[in-house]
Amino acid sequence: MKKEITDKEAIGRTITGFVYSYTSGRMIITFNGDTFTTFGIKRGYESGDEEIISEKLDLFDFGDDELVKADILSKDELEEKLTKRDRQWKQQREAQEFVEYKRLKAKWEEK
Repeated sequence: MKKEITDKEAIGRTITGFVYSYTSGRMIITFNGDTFTTFGIKRGYESGDEEIISEKLDLFDFGDDELVKADILSKDELEEKLTKRDRQWKQQREAQEFVEYKRLKAKWEEK
């Protein structure tokens, strides 16, 4: 995975590419030295109050194809991270279901 840098650290670096995610409204700019930075849009209260801001990349809110296209992650690295995320979600869901099971069991045993 490339190293994420801030917009201030990007000053003076050579841009090697960019990719935009329509789903998240964010753009990644890649630089020499295997680095990148992410920009997004901060919405204001009214139309025209938008600002472009530097952000930290959320891997799961950008778009898988775009991350691979920008060479932020290889396909294998992305698959590994997605598998890990899915495993964590499953464990959390199972833990929540077990808590709910114990609550319902206690409720019905009282009667």
